[in-house]
Amino acid sequence: MRFFCPAHATRIINDENSALSSWNEVTNRGMLAYMECRLQPASLYFSASHEIAQLRLSLQQGANRHFSSQHLLKPLEFLLEMLIADGKYQHVKKQLVLTRRFFLLKQSPEQQSVAQWLFQFQQRYQEQLGAPATLTEDAPEREAVAVGLSLHWQLAAKA
Repeated sequence: MRFFCPAHATRIINDENSALSSWNEVTNRGMLAYMECRLQPASLYFSASHEIAQLRLSLQQGANRHFSSQHLLKPLEFLLEMLIADGKYQHVKKQLVLTRRFFLLKQSPEQQSVAQWLFQFQQRYQEQLGAPATLTEDAPEREAVAVGLSLHWQLAAKA
């Protein structure tokens, strides 16, 4: 699910300070909703902060002074834990693979640390998700998979 219209996505892409302010606001709202056990609003807030981070991290290296992989992984961790609590293990696996692909396609210097985080997350929930080896195998990532870029990523590529 995408949360931002092209105009707002462009603003996030073009203004890191505004993006960081928005990320902090929606992440804090997500954490508050999570602590109050309002999981549906929490999921929406964390999804929005995850998307803000994706938009910023989609930019060329050097475009971000403040955003790092942690801005993507923190809301993702909350989202994944909520999905696990709901028994939606296939959705969790899909998000782990999509995140890994995102950093592989972007050829980020943080790629190794992100892969390690993803591996550790899956290892922590090995009973529900299966063996973590599926994230370290490069074959699926290297296949000629048509990865459909969202409108926002296309905007980011043009920025």
